[in-house]
Amino acid sequence: CVCVCVCVYIYTCARPLCFVCQVKKVNKWSCKLCGEKQSLLKEFGRGSGADCRRQVQKLNALRGAVMENRQDRVAGANT
Repeated sequence: CVCVCVCVYIYTCARPLCFVCQVKKVNKWSCKLCGEKQSLLKEFGRGSGADCRRQVQKLNALRGAVMENRQDRVAGANT
């Protein structure tokens, strides 16, 4: 039996501003959400597929909370 460890990397997509998992570490990659071809700017993490998925969900939830907070502040300033 041969065990294969797949290392998954976490990148950020510039277009929808979200975090995505990528199996290969490459300088050019395509976002799984928007399909946009992008260059690697920063690696946000690496690990097993399950670890990366949990981390991506956490990072996207934090990003969403920050964006929602900004929208609430803008809406409050306009009233």
